[in-house]
Amino acid sequence: MYLKILKKTLRYSLAFIGLLIAGLFLWLNFGVYTFTNSVERDEIISQVKNAPALPESFLEIYGKVNQEQMNRSVYSWFLNWANGHNYSQPHIDASAEWAMDHRKGYMQNIAAMAFFLNRNVSKEECVQFLFARKNFYHNCIGVEQAALFYYKKPLNSLSDDEMIGLIAMYPYPSLYNPLGSNRRFHDRFESLNKKYIQATKH
Repeated sequence: MYLKILKKTLRYSLAFIGLLIAGLFLWLNFGVYTFTNSVERDEIISQVKNAPALPESFLEIYGKVNQEQMNRSVYSWFLNWANGHNYSQPHIDASAEWAMDHRKGYMQNIAAMAFFLNRNVSKEECVQFLFARKNFYHNCIGVEQAALFYYKKPLNSLSDDEMIGLIAMYPYPSLYNPLGSNRRFHDRFESLNKKYIQATKH
């Protein structure tokens, strides 16, 4: 008798877990259609795809100092997040940026939007979108303005070290700022520069 009860309980438990997994899969892949309309979806794709192109050298350096982030998929991000680890990932960051702007910044919305973006835009396009919108302080909106303010040169004329300096400021220019938080900025720059040198050697 106990064995029958155990088997029945197990069957119901497995069915419940199966329904939860199916519901989660449906939300991640189609949930974006419940809290956005077609205009909003077209808008975010257009904004990401039409963001000002970053120099290839900048994207290459960014990829080398952020290898873990650039190699991570939205699926691995989600599994890590579900296990209590909140890592960065370009599709997630772009989704969070959009969600906060539209007052839809619930975690489930950000995750669903990230899976939507993953199907429509590349990680590199997300990085360009994020750097074009970032407030680098001192009236610098976007990395192009930041290059002119902090280094007095256009972005595509910067040295590798100067590009790493701008990347070091992102995503927290108030915390890592060469003018206001010099020690923190220097430490972060040195950390990223070591990653860049190591990645360049391989």
